[in-house]
Amino acid sequence: MQIGPYSILRKLGKGGMGSVYKVSSPGESGFFAVKLLDPFEIMLDIIGVERLKEIFFAEAQLMQRIHSSHVVKVMDTGEDRQGRPYFAMEFFCKNLGEMLGEGFWMDSLSRIIPPAAVLDFGRQLLAALAGLHDQGIIHRDIKPFNLLVDGEQQLKICDFGMALDNGVSLVGNANMIIGSPFYAAPEQNRQSTAVDGRADLYSAAVIMYRMLTGSFPSKRATDLSSVSPLLDRSWDMFFHRALQRAPDRRFQSVQEIDDAVVELSKRCSQHTEPDSWPGISPAEEPLRSVPENFVGKEAYQRLGVSEQYQLLAFLDTPLLRSRADNTVLSPAHNLCWFQPHPENKYSLAESGSLLKQLNRQQHAGRSSWRLPTVNELLSLLRPSTSNLLADRFDRNIHCLWSCDRHGRLDNWYLDTVMGFVGHQDKNCRNHALLVTNISSDL
Repeated sequence: MQIGPYSILRKLGKGGMGSVYKVSSPGESGFFAVKLLDPFEIMLDIIGVERLKEIFFAEAQLMQRIHSSHVVKVMDTGEDRQGRPYFAMEFFCKNLGEMLGEGFWMDSLSRIIPPAAVLDFGRQLLAALAGLHDQGIIHRDIKPFNLLVDGEQQLKICDFGMALDNGVSLVGNANMIIGSPFYAAPEQNRQSTAVDGRADLYSAAVIMYRMLTGSFPSKRATDLSSVSPLLDRSWDMFFHRALQRAPDRRFQSVQEIDDAVVELSKRCSQHTEPDSWPGISPAEEPLRSVPENFVGKEAYQRLGVSEQYQLLAFLDTPLLRSRADNTVLSPAHNLCWFQPHPENKYSLAESGSLLKQLNRQQHAGRSSWRLPTVNELLSLLRPSTSNLLADRFDRNIHCLWSCDRHGRLDNWYLDTVMGFVGHQDKNCRNHALLVTNISSDL
Protein backbone atom coordinates (compact mmCIF):
# COMPACT_ATOMS: atom_id res chain seq x y z
CA MET A 1 0.00 0.00 0.00
CA GLN A 2 1.11 3.54 -0.74
CA ILE A 3 0.71 7.01 0.73
CA GLY A 4 1.91 9.30 -2.03
CA PRO A 5 5.41 8.04 -2.96
CA TYR A 6 5.80 6.20 0.35
CA SER A 7 5.37 2.44 0.84
CA ILE A 8 3.60 1.50 4.09
CA LEU A 9 5.58 -0.94 6.23
CA ARG A 10 3.44 -0.95 9.37
CA LYS A 11 0.93 1.14 11.31
CA LEU A 12 2.42 2.88 14.32
CA GLY A 13 -0.67 4.35 15.93
CA LYS A 14 -3.81 6.46 15.64
CA GLY A 15 -4.96 9.67 17.29
CA GLY A 16 -7.98 11.94 17.03
CA MET A 17 -6.82 13.59 13.81
CA GLY A 18 -4.89 10.92 11.96
CA SER A 19 -3.05 7.64 11.68
CA VAL A 20 0.75 7.33 11.67
CA TYR A 21 2.66 4.77 9.59
CA LYS A 22 6.26 3.65 9.26
CA VAL A 23 7.14 3.97 5.58
CA SER A 24 10.02 3.73 3.11
CA SER A 25 10.63 5.88 0.06
CA PRO A 26 12.17 4.79 -3.29
CA GLY A 27 15.72 5.98 -3.71
CA GLU A 28 16.12 7.11 -0.11
CA SER A 29 17.82 5.23 2.72
CA GLY A 30 16.25 4.83 6.11
CA PHE A 31 12.63 5.07 7.18
CA PHE A 32 10.09 7.81 7.74
CA ALA A 33 6.89 8.31 9.69
CA VAL A 34 3.89 9.53 7.71
CA LYS A 35 0.86 11.07 9.39
CA LEU A 36 -2.31 10.69 7.30
CA LEU A 37 -5.53 12.60 7.96
CA ASP A 38 -7.82 9.91 9.35
CA PRO A 39 -10.03 11.57 11.98
CA PHE A 40 -12.52 10.00 14.33
CA GLU A 41 -16.11 10.33 13.09
CA ILE A 42 -17.04 12.66 15.95
CA MET A 43 -14.38 15.12 14.78
CA LEU A 44 -15.74 14.96 11.24
CA ASP A 45 -19.21 15.72 12.58
CA ILE A 46 -18.07 18.62 14.76
CA ILE A 47 -15.44 20.26 12.55
CA GLY A 48 -16.03 19.02 9.00
CA VAL A 49 -13.56 17.55 6.52
CA GLU A 50 -12.48 20.80 4.84
CA ARG A 51 -11.68 22.52 8.11
CA LEU A 52 -9.84 19.39 9.30
CA LYS A 53 -7.65 19.54 6.19
CA GLU A 54 -6.82 23.17 6.97
CA ILE A 55 -5.89 22.25 10.55
CA PHE A 56 -3.83 19.28 9.37
CA PHE A 57 -1.73 21.32 6.94
CA ALA A 58 -1.41 24.13 9.50
CA GLU A 59 0.18 21.63 11.90
CA ALA A 60 2.68 20.51 9.25
CA GLN A 61 3.56 24.10 8.35
CA LEU A 62 4.04 25.01 12.00
CA MET A 63 6.40 22.08 12.57
CA GLN A 64 8.36 23.00 9.44
CA ARG A 65 8.74 26.56 10.74
CA ILE A 66 10.04 25.60 14.18
CA HIS A 67 13.80 25.66 14.55
CA SER A 68 14.64 23.24 17.35
CA SER A 69 16.60 20.01 17.68
CA HIS A 70 13.93 18.91 20.17
CA VAL A 71 11.06 18.99 17.64
CA VAL A 72 10.40 16.26 15.05
CA LYS A 73 11.28 17.48 11.56
CA VAL A 74 8.68 17.50 8.79
CA MET A 75 10.25 16.88 5.36
CA ASP A 76 7.32 16.58 2.96
CA THR A 77 3.59 17.21 2.60
CA GLY A 78 1.03 16.07 0.03
CA GLU A 79 -2.22 14.24 -0.64
CA ASP A 80 -2.80 10.56 -1.34
CA ARG A 81 -4.89 9.16 -4.21
CA GLN A 82 -8.07 9.65 -2.17
CA GLY A 83 -7.30 13.32 -1.60
CA ARG A 84 -6.35 12.84 2.06
CA PRO A 85 -3.50 15.10 3.22
CA TYR A 86 -0.36 13.64 4.76
CA PHE A 87 3.03 14.80 5.94
CA ALA A 88 6.27 12.85 6.28
CA MET A 89 8.48 13.16 9.35
CA GLU A 90 11.57 11.70 10.94
CA PHE A 91 11.05 8.16 12.21
CA PHE A 92 12.04 7.24 15.78
CA CYS A 93 11.82 3.82 17.35
CA LYS A 94 10.73 4.87 20.83
CA ASN A 95 8.41 7.25 22.60
CA LEU A 96 8.25 8.03 26.29
CA GLY A 97 4.74 6.61 26.64
CA GLU A 98 5.88 3.14 25.60
CA MET A 99 9.00 3.44 27.74
CA LEU A 100 6.82 4.20 30.77
CA GLY A 101 4.50 1.32 29.92
CA GLU A 102 1.37 3.46 29.58
CA GLY A 103 -1.60 1.62 28.15
CA PHE A 104 -5.24 2.15 27.27
CA TRP A 105 -6.24 2.59 30.92
CA MET A 106 -4.35 5.75 31.77
CA ASP A 107 -4.91 5.55 35.51
CA SER A 108 -3.20 2.16 35.86
CA LEU A 109 0.33 2.03 37.25
CA SER A 110 3.25 2.74 34.92
CA ARG A 111 6.95 1.98 35.37
CA ILE A 112 8.90 3.72 38.11
CA ILE A 113 12.04 5.32 36.68
CA PRO A 114 15.31 6.13 38.53
CA PRO A 115 15.46 9.82 39.58
CA ALA A 116 18.60 10.51 37.53
CA ALA A 117 16.80 9.49 34.31
CA VAL A 118 13.72 11.51 35.31
CA LEU A 119 15.83 14.63 35.81
CA ASP A 120 17.61 14.11 32.50
CA PHE A 121 14.39 13.76 30.51
CA GLY A 122 12.82 16.59 32.54
CA ARG A 123 15.58 19.03 31.64
CA GLN A 124 15.41 18.00 27.99
CA LEU A 125 11.68 18.62 27.92
CA LEU A 126 12.10 22.02 29.55
CA ALA A 127 14.77 22.98 26.98
CA ALA A 128 12.35 21.97 24.22
CA LEU A 129 9.54 24.02 25.74
CA ALA A 130 11.82 27.04 26.12
CA GLY A 131 12.45 26.97 22.37
CA LEU A 132 8.74 26.75 21.60
CA HIS A 133 7.70 29.47 24.03
CA ASP A 134 10.38 31.82 22.69
CA GLN A 135 8.72 31.43 19.27
CA GLY A 136 5.26 32.13 20.69
CA ILE A 137 4.08 28.51 20.55
CA ILE A 138 2.18 26.78 23.37
CA HIS A 139 1.87 23.04 22.71
CA ARG A 140 -1.14 22.34 25.00
CA ASP A 141 -0.83 18.54 24.66
CA ILE A 142 2.46 17.61 26.33
CA LYS A 143 2.26 13.93 27.34
CA PRO A 144 4.60 10.91 27.12
CA PHE A 145 3.21 9.58 23.83
CA ASN A 146 3.94 12.94 22.19
CA LEU A 147 7.60 12.74 23.21
CA LEU A 148 9.66 10.61 20.84
CA VAL A 149 13.13 9.38 21.86
CA ASP A 150 16.04 8.94 19.46
CA GLY A 151 18.94 6.50 19.68
CA GLU A 152 20.95 8.90 21.85
CA GLN A 153 18.08 9.20 24.36
CA GLN A 154 17.18 12.72 23.17
CA LEU A 155 13.56 13.87 23.38
CA LYS A 156 11.68 15.08 20.30
CA ILE A 157 8.24 16.72 20.61
CA CYS A 158 5.59 15.80 18.04
CA ASP A 159 1.83 16.26 17.45
CA PHE A 160 1.21 20.01 17.32
CA GLY A 161 -2.44 19.75 16.26
CA MET A 162 -3.67 21.41 19.47
CA ALA A 163 -1.00 24.12 19.62
CA LEU A 164 -1.48 27.85 20.08
CA ASP A 165 0.62 29.73 17.54
CA ASN A 166 1.14 33.30 18.82
CA GLY A 167 -2.31 33.26 20.39
CA VAL A 168 -4.07 31.60 17.47
CA SER A 169 -5.39 28.06 17.96
CA LEU A 170 -4.75 25.66 15.09
CA VAL A 171 -8.01 23.92 15.98
CA GLY A 172 -9.86 27.23 15.99
CA ASN A 173 -12.74 25.97 18.15
CA ALA A 174 -12.80 27.70 21.52
CA ASN A 175 -15.41 25.25 22.84
CA MET A 176 -13.26 22.16 22.37
CA ILE A 177 -11.55 20.60 25.39
CA ILE A 178 -7.85 20.82 24.57
CA GLY A 179 -5.24 18.42 25.91
CA SER A 180 -5.17 14.91 27.33
CA PRO A 181 -6.80 13.81 30.60
CA PHE A 182 -4.43 13.66 33.59
CA TYR A 183 -1.76 15.72 31.79
CA ALA A 184 -3.58 18.89 30.72
CA ALA A 185 -3.40 21.93 33.00
CA PRO A 186 -6.69 22.72 34.81
CA GLU A 187 -7.10 26.07 33.04
CA GLN A 188 -7.31 24.34 29.64
CA ASN A 189 -10.76 23.04 30.62
CA ARG A 190 -12.01 26.58 31.25
CA GLN A 191 -10.58 28.84 28.54
CA SER A 192 -8.20 26.90 26.37
CA THR A 193 -7.29 29.78 24.04
CA ALA A 194 -6.22 32.04 26.93
CA VAL A 195 -3.56 29.75 28.41
CA ASP A 196 0.15 30.53 28.34
CA GLY A 197 3.39 28.61 28.71
CA ARG A 198 2.64 27.75 32.32
CA ALA A 199 0.13 25.18 31.05
CA ASP A 200 2.94 23.28 29.29
CA LEU A 201 5.08 23.49 32.44
CA TYR A 202 2.26 21.92 34.45
CA SER A 203 2.11 19.00 31.99
CA ALA A 204 5.90 18.58 32.20
CA ALA A 205 5.69 18.36 36.00
CA VAL A 206 2.94 15.70 35.77
CA ILE A 207 5.19 13.63 33.50
CA MET A 208 8.09 13.86 35.96
CA TYR A 209 5.81 12.91 38.87
CA ARG A 210 4.46 9.89 36.98
CA MET A 211 7.96 8.73 36.06
CA LEU A 212 9.03 8.85 39.71
CA THR A 213 5.95 7.21 41.23
CA GLY A 214 4.20 5.21 38.49
CA SER A 215 0.98 7.14 39.19
CA PHE A 216 -0.59 10.55 38.67
CA PRO A 217 -0.67 13.31 41.28
CA SER A 218 -3.94 13.39 43.16
CA LYS A 219 -5.81 16.18 44.88
CA ARG A 220 -4.74 14.57 48.14
CA ALA A 221 -1.00 15.11 47.88
CA THR A 222 1.43 12.37 48.86
CA ASP A 223 4.91 13.33 50.03
CA LEU A 224 7.39 11.59 47.76
CA SER A 225 9.96 11.61 50.55
CA SER A 226 7.74 9.15 52.44
CA VAL A 227 7.58 6.82 49.43
CA SER A 228 11.21 6.51 48.30
CA PRO A 229 14.53 6.79 50.16
CA LEU A 230 15.95 8.46 47.04
CA LEU A 231 13.59 11.45 47.31
CA ASP A 232 13.89 14.02 50.09
CA ARG A 233 11.76 17.01 51.09
CA SER A 234 13.16 19.11 48.26
CA TRP A 235 11.18 16.93 45.80
CA ASP A 236 8.01 17.50 47.83
CA MET A 237 8.54 21.26 47.71
CA PHE A 238 9.22 21.15 43.96
CA PHE A 239 6.01 19.32 43.08
CA HIS A 240 3.94 21.27 45.59
CA ARG A 241 4.69 24.38 43.54
CA ALA A 242 4.88 22.85 40.04
CA LEU A 243 1.45 21.21 40.32
CA GLN A 244 -0.56 24.11 41.72
CA ARG A 245 -3.97 24.36 40.05
CA ALA A 246 -3.74 28.15 39.85
CA PRO A 247 -1.16 29.22 37.23
CA ASP A 248 -0.06 32.25 39.28
CA ARG A 249 1.09 29.96 42.09
CA ARG A 250 3.25 27.73 39.86
CA PHE A 251 6.71 28.26 38.42
CA GLN A 252 6.26 31.23 36.09
CA SER A 253 8.77 30.42 33.35
CA VAL A 254 10.87 27.62 31.91
CA GLN A 255 13.98 29.23 33.41
CA GLU A 256 12.45 29.29 36.88
CA ILE A 257 11.40 25.63 36.89
CA ASP A 258 14.67 24.55 35.22
CA ASP A 259 16.66 26.27 38.00
CA ALA A 260 14.67 24.21 40.50
CA VAL A 261 15.35 20.98 38.56
CA VAL A 262 19.08 21.80 38.53
CA GLU A 263 19.01 22.04 42.32
CA LEU A 264 17.26 18.66 42.51
CA SER A 265 19.97 17.23 40.25
CA LYS A 266 22.69 18.48 42.61
CA ARG A 267 20.99 16.88 45.58
CA CYS A 268 20.31 13.67 43.65
CA SER A 269 24.02 13.29 42.76
CA GLN A 270 24.88 13.33 46.46
CA HIS A 271 22.66 10.35 47.30
CA THR A 272 24.18 6.94 47.81
CA GLU A 273 22.56 3.71 46.72
CA PRO A 274 19.63 2.75 49.00
CA ASP A 275 19.88 -0.14 51.43
CA SER A 276 16.87 -2.01 50.06
CA TRP A 277 16.08 -3.14 46.50
CA PRO A 278 13.87 -5.83 44.96
CA GLY A 279 14.90 -9.10 46.59
CA ILE A 280 18.06 -10.99 45.69
CA SER A 281 17.29 -14.49 44.46
CA PRO A 282 19.80 -17.33 44.13
CA ALA A 283 20.98 -18.04 40.60
CA GLU A 284 18.67 -20.38 38.75
CA GLU A 285 20.36 -22.93 36.53
CA PRO A 286 20.06 -23.29 33.67
CA LEU A 287 18.69 -20.14 32.06
CA ARG A 288 16.67 -20.51 28.87
CA SER A 289 19.05 -20.25 25.91
CA VAL A 290 16.76 -21.12 22.97
CA PRO A 291 14.95 -18.18 21.24
CA GLU A 292 11.18 -18.06 21.63
CA ASN A 293 8.35 -16.00 20.18
CA PHE A 294 5.86 -14.59 22.70
CA VAL A 295 3.70 -11.48 23.05
CA GLY A 296 1.77 -9.59 25.69
CA LYS A 297 1.04 -11.04 29.09
CA GLU A 298 2.62 -14.35 28.18
CA ALA A 299 5.93 -12.60 28.88
CA TYR A 300 5.19 -12.28 32.62
CA GLN A 301 5.63 -15.99 33.19
CA ARG A 302 8.30 -16.58 30.54
CA LEU A 303 10.54 -13.80 31.83
CA GLY A 304 9.70 -13.55 35.52
CA VAL A 305 8.84 -9.85 35.33
CA SER A 306 6.11 -7.65 36.77
CA GLU A 307 3.06 -6.34 34.90
CA GLN A 308 5.23 -3.33 34.04
CA TYR A 309 7.81 -5.75 32.52
CA GLN A 310 10.34 -4.89 35.21
CA LEU A 311 12.53 -7.25 37.21
CA LEU A 312 10.91 -8.73 40.33
CA ALA A 313 14.19 -9.81 41.92
CA PHE A 314 17.87 -9.54 41.07
CA LEU A 315 19.78 -12.79 40.63
CA ASP A 316 22.80 -13.47 42.80
CA THR A 317 25.24 -14.37 40.01
CA PRO A 318 28.92 -13.43 40.49
CA LEU A 319 30.75 -12.35 37.32
CA LEU A 320 34.44 -12.68 36.51
CA ARG A 321 36.36 -10.69 33.89
CA SER A 322 38.98 -12.45 31.84
CA ARG A 323 41.88 -10.07 31.22
CA ALA A 324 43.25 -12.10 28.32
CA ASP A 325 40.33 -11.96 25.89
CA ASN A 326 38.09 -9.25 27.43
CA THR A 327 35.24 -11.67 28.06
CA VAL A 328 33.09 -11.84 31.20
CA LEU A 329 32.30 -15.21 32.78
CA SER A 330 29.16 -16.17 34.68
CA PRO A 331 30.15 -19.55 36.15
CA ALA A 332 26.79 -20.04 37.89
CA HIS A 333 25.11 -20.20 34.48
CA ASN A 334 28.03 -21.57 32.44
CA LEU A 335 27.94 -18.42 30.29
CA CYS A 336 30.69 -16.41 28.65
CA TRP A 337 29.86 -12.80 27.63
CA PHE A 338 31.48 -10.41 25.18
CA GLN A 339 30.64 -6.79 24.39
CA PRO A 340 31.82 -5.87 20.88
CA HIS A 341 32.32 -2.22 19.96
CA PRO A 342 30.34 -0.60 22.82
CA GLU A 343 30.19 2.65 20.83
CA ASN A 344 28.21 1.01 18.00
CA LYS A 345 24.50 0.26 17.64
CA TYR A 346 23.05 -2.34 15.29
CA SER A 347 19.78 -3.35 13.67
CA LEU A 348 18.87 -6.98 14.31
CA ALA A 349 20.16 -7.97 10.85
CA GLU A 350 23.41 -6.11 11.47
CA SER A 351 23.77 -7.94 14.79
CA GLY A 352 23.48 -11.20 12.85
CA SER A 353 26.23 -10.13 10.45
CA LEU A 354 28.45 -9.19 13.38
CA LEU A 355 27.90 -12.62 14.93
CA LYS A 356 28.87 -14.40 11.70
CA GLN A 357 32.04 -12.32 11.46
CA LEU A 358 33.13 -13.02 15.05
CA ASN A 359 32.37 -16.71 14.73
CA ARG A 360 34.38 -16.93 11.48
CA GLN A 361 37.26 -15.22 13.27
CA GLN A 362 36.75 -17.48 16.32
CA HIS A 363 36.93 -14.54 18.69
CA ALA A 364 38.38 -15.58 22.06
CA GLY A 365 38.82 -19.04 20.59
CA ARG A 366 35.06 -19.56 20.20
CA SER A 367 32.79 -19.99 17.17
CA SER A 368 29.38 -20.23 18.84
CA TRP A 369 28.63 -16.62 19.81
CA ARG A 370 24.92 -15.72 19.71
CA LEU A 371 22.47 -13.08 20.92
CA PRO A 372 21.21 -13.83 24.43
CA THR A 373 17.65 -14.58 25.47
CA VAL A 374 15.89 -12.02 27.64
CA ASN A 375 16.26 -14.36 30.61
CA GLU A 376 20.03 -14.43 30.13
CA LEU A 377 20.18 -10.62 29.88
CA LEU A 378 18.13 -10.22 33.05
CA SER A 379 20.64 -12.34 34.96
CA LEU A 380 23.24 -9.57 34.47
CA LEU A 381 21.30 -6.80 36.18
CA ARG A 382 22.47 -5.30 39.48
CA PRO A 383 20.84 -2.76 41.84
CA SER A 384 21.74 0.79 40.79
CA THR A 385 20.25 4.27 40.52
CA SER A 386 21.90 4.96 37.14
CA ASN A 387 22.44 1.81 35.04
CA LEU A 388 21.34 -1.67 36.07
CA LEU A 389 23.85 -3.44 33.85
CA ALA A 390 26.56 -5.18 35.85
CA ASP A 391 29.71 -3.09 36.20
CA ARG A 392 31.76 -5.56 34.14
CA PHE A 393 30.36 -3.91 31.01
CA ASP A 394 30.35 -0.42 29.51
CA ARG A 395 27.86 1.59 31.55
CA ASN A 396 27.03 3.92 28.66
CA ILE A 397 25.05 1.30 26.77
CA HIS A 398 21.32 1.75 27.14
CA CYS A 399 19.36 -0.87 25.20
CA LEU A 400 20.38 -4.44 24.35
CA TRP A 401 18.92 -6.76 21.72
CA SER A 402 17.79 -10.25 22.67
CA CYS A 403 17.20 -13.16 20.30
CA ASP A 404 13.58 -13.54 21.49
CA ARG A 405 10.93 -12.52 18.99
CA HIS A 406 7.74 -10.52 19.52
CA GLY A 407 5.56 -11.54 16.61
CA ARG A 408 6.84 -11.13 13.07
CA LEU A 409 8.29 -7.62 13.02
CA ASP A 410 9.68 -7.03 16.52
CA ASN A 411 12.27 -8.46 18.89
CA TRP A 412 12.48 -8.14 22.66
CA TYR A 413 15.15 -5.89 24.14
CA LEU A 414 16.35 -4.79 27.58
CA ASP A 415 16.53 -1.15 28.72
CA THR A 416 19.34 -1.08 31.30
CA VAL A 417 18.71 2.47 32.57
CA MET A 418 14.94 2.56 32.93
CA GLY A 419 14.99 -1.10 33.93
CA PHE A 420 12.36 -2.78 31.75
CA VAL A 421 11.93 -5.35 28.99
CA GLY A 422 10.25 -4.13 25.81
CA HIS A 423 9.97 -4.93 22.12
CA GLN A 424 11.07 -2.94 19.09
CA ASP A 425 11.00 -3.00 15.32
CA LYS A 426 13.87 -5.18 14.07
CA ASN A 427 15.19 -2.23 12.04
CA CYS A 428 15.76 -0.16 15.17
CA ARG A 429 19.33 0.15 16.37
CA ASN A 430 20.48 -1.08 19.80
CA HIS A 431 23.68 -2.29 21.38
CA ALA A 432 24.67 -5.95 21.13
CA LEU A 433 25.95 -8.09 23.98
CA LEU A 434 26.97 -11.58 22.84
CA VAL A 435 27.02 -14.83 24.77
CA THR A 436 28.13 -18.45 24.49
CA ASN A 437 28.59 -21.34 26.94
CA ILE A 438 31.86 -21.32 28.87
CA SER A 439 32.48 -24.91 27.83
CA SER A 440 31.69 -24.31 24.13
CA ASP A 441 34.49 -24.77 21.57
CA LEU A 442 37.02 -25.55 24.31
